[in-house]
Amino acid sequence: MPSTRDPKTLPLLLASLPAIAVASLLAGCAISSFPVEDTPALREKRSVKEIVVYFDDSEPSCPFRDVAVLSYDWARDGIMTSQDIALKGLRRRAAKMGASGIRAVEMIPGANVSMALVNGQATASSNSVSASAVGYGVKVKEFGARGVAYYCM
Repeated sequence: MPSTRDPKTLPLLLASLPAIAVASLLAGCAISSFPVEDTPALREKRSVKEIVVYFDDSEPSCPFRDVAVLSYDWARDGIMTSQDIALKGLRRRAAKMGASGIRAVEMIPGANVSMALVNGQATASSNSVSASAVGYGVKVKEFGARGVAYYCM
């Protein structure tokens, strides 16, 4: 395995982030669901691709019933969470529940994370970025998400 002082290490680590993200999503530890009162029994699991997402005040055109409030917590997933990762997490949970989709979706800004490799040293910081050296680096804005799972009646 390459040394952390090897300038080729950071790009290799960054390239492995998608695999780490997938593993974390499969674990589902960052996703919470809170059933709505009087939630009816749901149908079978759906494909994630079938889950329709409505942001803000947009609502489904079908008559629908709310099933659960969903939340993706960027601080609990152990990875750098993009908006796409948070949204996929919500969609996976809704699909597992048998919901038709998610409405009132909000993206919640989280931490600013910076990683850099400067002079052979790997560094990382959160919520403060100050770098003036030459080297490899990446800045990431983390996101959480929340919404309401529903099913069409």
